[in-house]
Amino acid sequence: MIVGITGANGFIGQYLSDYLTSNGIEILAMCRSSEQAQYHAQKGRRVFIGDLTSPNNCDAFVKKADRIIHLAHSNTPMSKCDNDAKNLIQNITPTLNLIESIKRSNKHTHLIYASSGGTVYAEKKTEVPFSETDTCLPTCSYGIQKYTLENYITCYSQMGNFSATILRISNPYGMLLPSDRKQGLIGVVLNRIKNGQAIKIFGDPLNIRDYIHLDDLCSAFLSCLRTRTEGIYNIGSGVGKSVNDVFNIIESTINIQFPKEYVSNKQTEKLRPWVILNVYKAERELGWRPRIEFESGLKTMLCNYK
Repeated sequence: MIVGITGANGFIGQYLSDYLTSNGIEILAMCRSSEQAQYHAQKGRRVFIGDLTSPNNCDAFVKKADRIIHLAHSNTPMSKCDNDAKNLIQNITPTLNLIESIKRSNKHTHLIYASSGGTVYAEKKTEVPFSETDTCLPTCSYGIQKYTLENYITCYSQMGNFSATILRISNPYGMLLPSDRKQGLIGVVLNRIKNGQAIKIFGDPLNIRDYIHLDDLCSAFLSCLRTRTEGIYNIGSGVGKSVNDVFNIIESTINIQFPKEYVSNKQTEKLRPWVILNVYKAERELGWRPRIEFESGLKTMLCNYK
């Protein structure tokens, strides 16, 4: 089985490629340039240099893969809703190109799409974990695009050309991330501490989120590859932690108090105060469940990057 991965050079893409390789899965990493492909080439993986904006590239990529994991996406929940024409070109159109190529191939490929568990659901008045049957009403550009692509994938897969699994993912952590990145709180914070930079806090530090370790996330992808189970699944820990909770664990573990800079603007005001995912459906139908408790996973990460 050859698994094609788009967005293979993102932080999830690289970690997932390593994880699947260690589990005996052969990877075909789609990269935009030979420079981007070096990470995977050095590990002896198959590499496809191309771009999803090209239908011909999509056709060639799909032809070489037995399963496809679609991670590629260019904006974040903090992106402004003032450049959606550009976002359409960068995210919606490339995914539709990929879908059309899968349809044309007649290979009955299984597609796994990485959606968002934090931005597609309508806000709740009660703090009850979000289930897959809850109403979806995204209020940011990122969430709107993710939910739009969910609907395209569901629509076309139901026509019988291919099968699909949609994973609504919470907030992954487990590796350092660029210090100027606006998504991936824990990885960004640890990198800024490492470099002696002030921590930027976007929005209310009491906001609660569901964090999932990358190992648990990758095991969910592996379950989907092995079972080809179709449907929409929340992938998270089912447990909520506030931004302050995260900082308190970090500071108490490394015994350092770090400077914080609070950022408030129109984008941060739209951030949901509370998002926790109900993952029982994934446990029941995928045979998957999160295994790494948050505090243990974070402390292990701190030790690894001390």
